Amino acid sequence: MRFLASAAFIAALAGVTPAMAACNQLVCRAPAVHVNTNGVESQAQLANQLRQQGYSEIQMSPYAPTAINPRPELMTPTSAPAQTPVHNGWNGTASKDGSVVDIYAN
Repeated sequence: MRFLASAAFIAALAGVTPAMAACNQLVCRAPAVHVNTNGVESQAQLANQLRQQGYSEIQMSPYAPTAINPRPELMTPTSAPAQTPVHNGWNGTASKDGSVVDIYAN
C-alpha cells in the first residue's frame, strides 16, 4: 500500500495523468500522432497543422527527449517556433479529447 501511494505521488509530481499512466505492460508507449511534414518547415507551421486537426495545448522543444530530460518541452520549450525547424522524430506534445499525445514528424 505504501508503494502505491508513493507511486501516485511521484506520478502527480511528474505531471502524469491517469490516462497516461494506464498501462499494464512492461514497456508502455505514450499515445502519439504522426504528422506528414511535406512542405512544413517550422514548428510554428506544424503547430498550425495540428490545430486544424483539433489538437490543443501544443508544446514543442528543439531537443529530443532523453532519460535525464524525458519532457524537454516543459524544461526547454521552443522560444521561436517560426524559426525552429521541424526535425524527423519527436517534436513535442499536444492534447486532443483529454489525452496527451507525443508529436512525431515523418
